[in-house]
Amino acid sequence: FDSVRGVLVLFGGSPPQASQSFNDTWEWNGVTGVWSLRASGAGSPPGRGNKNLAFDPVRGVTVVLSGYAGVFHADHWEWNGSVWTQRH
Repeated sequence: FDSVRGVLVLFGGSPPQASQSFNDTWEWNGVTGVWSLRASGAGSPPGRGNKNLAFDPVRGVTVVLSGYAGVFHADHWEWNGSVWTQRH
């Protein structure tokens, strides 16, 4: 949960027994009752499941760490509500 902007952030994932992984970013503000697609494709982290996602309230960014999509990802990305930035 991004407590600075008041939205729930969802990134990526992979359906059970599927060979694909998603790299889309969605947000839900709890008011409109709908999820909004915020990012997908180029500029987003590679798709993955089994990742770690957390919000850093000091810097105001959502952080994605590692994950798996056929290979293990050992990277670190940050979402500021507008763009993803790879940090490692």
